[in-house]
Amino acid sequence: NDEKSHAIANHNNLINSGQRGNWPIVISTWDFVDAVEIAYDTIVKTNDSLEAVVSGCSFCEYNPQFCGFSVGYGAKPDSVGEVTLDALVMYGPSHTAGAVGQLREIKNAIGVARAVMEHTTHTLLVGESATEFALQMGFKRTSLDSP
Repeated sequence: NDEKSHAIANHNNLINSGQRGNWPIVISTWDFVDAVEIAYDTIVKTNDSLEAVVSGCSFCEYNPQFCGFSVGYGAKPDSVGEVTLDALVMYGPSHTAGAVGQLREIKNAIGVARAVMEHTTHTLLVGESATEFALQMGFKRTSLDSP
């Protein structure tokens, strides 16, 4: 698409210009190429590393078929057979973090983790507390069963 071509062209121009300094890089533990590309495009457009991480992770949460069904709805169930989600986000410049564990019926766990970081004094919310917080923040309740 045009936006992706533009982002790649900007990246190549920066590299070829001989400029030294900061330029974006996205690293992923797994081979989730689409998520990495989305994160890279986001950081190029916004210069916001936190938004880039959240956008890449959100892609996997909403499209688990592109991320090995190991992330997001339809992922592996917990010890009692229920799909619950966990997420953690850290932001270096402010030395802050937010996390959720055993989040039920909310697809965007990384978004809820970010909300924990930005809107509470907590670092981690778990179980029903995490789900209730997500609903209070406007996240929608939905099934996490297989797509």
